[in-house]
Amino acid sequence: MSKSQAKETITALVIKFQNNLADYHRASYNETLTRIDFINPFFEALGWDMTNRRGLPENLREVIHEDKLDIKGRKKAPDYSFRLPNGRVERKFFLEAKKPAVNLAADLSPAYQVRLYGWNAGLPLSALTDFEELAVYDCRVRPYPQDKTTVARIAYFTCLEYADRFDEIYDLFSKEAVQAGSLDQFIVEAGLKRGLTPVDAEFLKEIEGWRDSLAKTIALRNPAFSVYDLNFAVQRTIDRIIFLRMAEDRKIEPYEQLLHLADRPGIYPRLVALYRQADAKYNAGLFNFNPGGGGDSLTPAMQLDDAPLKQIITGLYPPKSPYEFSVMGVDILGNVYEQFLGKVIRLTAGHRAKVEEKPEVKKAGGVFYTPTYIVEAIVKQTIGPLLGLGVRVESLGSESQPPNPQLQTLNPISNEEELTNGIENVSRLGRVAESDGLGGGYLSTDEGIPGGGEVWSDEPTSSSGGLDSGQHRRGLRSHPSGGSSTSSFDSQRLADGSRDPSPDRRPTEVHLPRKGDRVVASVSTSRQDVDQTNQLPSTLNPKPQTLTPKEISQLRILDPACGSGSFLIGAYQFLLDYHLNWYQANGPEKHKKAVVWIPRANPSPAAGEEPGVGGEWRLTIAEKKRILLNNIFGVDIDRQAVNVTQLNLLLKALEGETDQTLQMSLFQERVLPELSRNIKCGNSLIDDQFFASGQTAMFPDEALLRRVNAFDWAAEFPEAMKAGGFDAIIGNPPYIRSINLKESNPEEWDYYRSKYKTASFREWDIYLIFVEKGLNLLKAGGRLGYILPNKFLNSQVGESLREILSAGKFLQKLIHFEAFQIFPTATTYTCLLFLDKSGQETAEIARYRGPVDKAKQKCSLPEEAPELWSISTIKTQELSASPWEFTSDLIAKFKKWPGLGSIADIFKGTGTNADKVYLLENRGREGDLVKVYSPELEDVFLLEPIFLKPALRGRSISRYEISGDLLLIVPYDLTETGGKLVPEKTFKVKAPKTLDYLKKCKPRLDQREDGRFKGEGWYQYGRPQNLHRFEVPEKILLPDVANRGTCSLDTKGMWLLDTAYAIVKKPGVEIDLRYILGILNSPILTSFLKETGTALRGGYFRMKTAYLTPFPIRTIDFANPAEVKQHDELVRLVEQMLALHQKMASAGNPADKQMYQRQIAMTDRAIDRLVYGLYNLSEAEIEIVEGRR
Repeated sequence: MSKSQAKETITALVIKFQNNLADYHRASYNETLTRIDFINPFFEALGWDMTNRRGLPENLREVIHEDKLDIKGRKKAPDYSFRLPNGRVERKFFLEAKKPAVNLAADLSPAYQVRLYGWNAGLPLSALTDFEELAVYDCRVRPYPQDKTTVARIAYFTCLEYADRFDEIYDLFSKEAVQAGSLDQFIVEAGLKRGLTPVDAEFLKEIEGWRDSLAKTIALRNPAFSVYDLNFAVQRTIDRIIFLRMAEDRKIEPYEQLLHLADRPGIYPRLVALYRQADAKYNAGLFNFNPGGGGDSLTPAMQLDDAPLKQIITGLYPPKSPYEFSVMGVDILGNVYEQFLGKVIRLTAGHRAKVEEKPEVKKAGGVFYTPTYIVEAIVKQTIGPLLGLGVRVESLGSESQPPNPQLQTLNPISNEEELTNGIENVSRLGRVAESDGLGGGYLSTDEGIPGGGEVWSDEPTSSSGGLDSGQHRRGLRSHPSGGSSTSSFDSQRLADGSRDPSPDRRPTEVHLPRKGDRVVASVSTSRQDVDQTNQLPSTLNPKPQTLTPKEISQLRILDPACGSGSFLIGAYQFLLDYHLNWYQANGPEKHKKAVVWIPRANPSPAAGEEPGVGGEWRLTIAEKKRILLNNIFGVDIDRQAVNVTQLNLLLKALEGETDQTLQMSLFQERVLPELSRNIKCGNSLIDDQFFASGQTAMFPDEALLRRVNAFDWAAEFPEAMKAGGFDAIIGNPPYIRSINLKESNPEEWDYYRSKYKTASFREWDIYLIFVEKGLNLLKAGGRLGYILPNKFLNSQVGESLREILSAGKFLQKLIHFEAFQIFPTATTYTCLLFLDKSGQETAEIARYRGPVDKAKQKCSLPEEAPELWSISTIKTQELSASPWEFTSDLIAKFKKWPGLGSIADIFKGTGTNADKVYLLENRGREGDLVKVYSPELEDVFLLEPIFLKPALRGRSISRYEISGDLLLIVPYDLTETGGKLVPEKTFKVKAPKTLDYLKKCKPRLDQREDGRFKGEGWYQYGRPQNLHRFEVPEKILLPDVANRGTCSLDTKGMWLLDTAYAIVKKPGVEIDLRYILGILNSPILTSFLKETGTALRGGYFRMKTAYLTPFPIRTIDFANPAEVKQHDELVRLVEQMLALHQKMASAGNPADKQMYQRQIAMTDRAIDRLVYGLYNLSEAEIEIVEGRR
């Protein structure tokens, strides 16, 4: 339906409503009729499939009509949930429906209800309608029952306004608009209003309050508890209460079960009894009190007062509680817990509990949870290819075996067992993929790929089933050299390769017979034509998947720093979706242990459903349990994080379950898995050799043992390590600079330096080690996907990692976010790194080129918005330990000229580590002394001039000019190679007033780098670099951070702080420094640094030695008169610019300033044109350089 047709349809609905207004306002005209007659057609006109006309399974529907379930007068689900695919189906907004007799403008309850659901689900917007009215609410604002209907209401329409304001409605709520991001954009434009309290932030405050009250009472009543006991007891109590309360809202446990415990004294013993019942039912380690089975024998016997428990429990139910756990996702809970884990309970000398922020969290500026869409992208890109989604599935076994000569007769497939066996036989030959486009698959033996051939297809037809991997097509390309992933997670069973031993044989194709013939396996797929307006990913159009559940059971996925478990939850959900689709596409009725048909309990007439008709296939709890235990593994150094990850995975396993569905499993076994063998506590980077390597004594103290928490991978995960390692490693490893680690844990710092290549440079970060360790833990053909700081790409810190990755050709894909901030509350410049241990001949590089908006909450990824990205393919053999620039063709064109570093020296200003002490404002002379103002002491002083030098910091430098009148105290005697600190005795003789001033600042100077400069030489600089290089006849100056080429000329011997750089010509270079200055201030430098350097927020970038050194300078042939003329003309124009800026700075008359501004603009354009000519740029290339295309 077109937009104009939609308007006509809605206008007709309004006319119908108005013509029978009295009838529709009667009490007998109920909500169901309103939905059927008006609300469904209204949103149908906006493009939504309201009644599932396409016949999709329940879990894949576009619009969910929730069951009516009233508990204690409170409805437990929104009327409509509108959803769209984004890798997997994602909620976009809720809609609550009422009958027209309800006054939505005045009745508080409906508005509170829809806001409650939207807020708990973490949705930005939701809506409320009775057709006569449509109200839109900002669900980022915490709802209160007493709120007026106007609170958080951001749009309101009556039906009489629908036609006149149709564009507003369509552009916000039509399916087309929502797909294009209208809801997110609406929130961005609305801005971050005061009073916003997202559900995760509010719930975090709630459970932090629980922690405080529980810690105090448990510490008081249990004096024998150690600090470790106390942290465990508090955490476990919170986890258990949350689990049971969420189970109530999800209809797994009786509603208000916990609340009834709090209605009389002696709450905790009854709570422990409930825990024991839960253990009998769920078998989750969360409730394991069996000491012999490694269970908790501490908390059942502890003393715990009623007061904190009563406050916690009653606060989880209305009217006190705003939480609706039936719609609160595990990702929201994970975000809460990630922040929660940033603090720890300490015990004072009097055994009083005190909650403090962890030191490492404090230094890092907080805890930052990876956004769900980033988790899903990493999971899909890393795990998807191992399952055959979007790319060919390569040989799963050994690559050293000859082809199987017995594969001559092929048996027909009649059931699951034969299908699995058939797949195994195909897998022995090579890669399983799609079809030949004629209804059958084919086998291609390829000599060029170790391990043999591949079964694959370009365009399968609809004549046979298969996987429509549309959701994975874009950006998950394979290449002829075998760049798609090779996984060996079934190396025992799939041991036979198919490498042809004869190098002279040409590749051959063995066509698989059609249905009814004797076949190996149904490896073909179909892609049906789908209306683009309703196109959904393969998870919404289930067809036979490439790998069977039996094959996938040997896949092992690891997060080595799992935190609250967000990546493992994402991986688990990905596998759950995959398995459900596979079973639905392969005769679900044949897999009764894996899937169960759940009839719709309360059919919705508003959704066109009839009694006794409809339902959905779901994975059984036993199958979800099997997948979790077989495939998901995690490690974290923090015991509390491990417990939280286990809790979140258990809650994920229970999603969609009810007491009814669980009863089906209880006859056979307890519901949930024990995860202690999957999720473990330990230091992923340190093994037992730490205590034998000289880092510490043979018998270390308990504190060191706990802090180091050494982890033996072979002992903890024997099956995985015997099989060669893990198939996929995912996550967001911690970012800890080596300098901070050395201060807090020097023994660990020493160990890392000796153990890991990535820690061999003088400065490093622990995330580099996690990449190196991840590669070590991967089996051959395994894949890794991390979100990391992008600094390693072109800094010295990442040199060792670049060497490792380039030597193994491990890089498979890189998504570079440039200045976009994935973590909105922190300034961290990140990328997504995808590695393939099988080695890749090419890699895909995507660099973000879209807008960088602080209010923008989500970055559109390359698969979603390729127009916002620069996407290219590189040859991995061209990578090395040198900085990775991934430049465009234009930058490559520049590089035919020599780098700036070949004709000039580039050096950084000196570093005092206390600029407010040393850098002073010049207030003029008073006799033989200089009057200065000290920012550190906020006072004026008279100092001797002998140790004062004119100086600049980065922000004093602009294009073609410098500003400020600053003086730097330089307590050094200059030498040919640097400077020598003036002895204090000499200082006292030559400049006693300056020394006295520095003594007043001594407390501040002694604090530098934790007291490193205390004692003799206490007034020295922290980084006394390049002291001998400032007083030269002329040099180019530039700040370390700019948003365009920003350079000027110094002819006065100015000193520089370390927020600025200087450039001087090398001896014998004929080119004038002003010629270089003109090029550096042109858009060519800006374009070069934005593409090859480090992007920062606000369009800024760094101008540092490492990035400037390779900048191509157009050299001049001084034997060529034409080139000399160009050189001299650029020098003349630059001198003119310098003079104009001086005149502009001294002009007081506004008319004069305007005149100089115009001349400056004209001269600037003339310089740019001349520089473009020197570099021989076309008009199209000039547009690129200037950012106009």
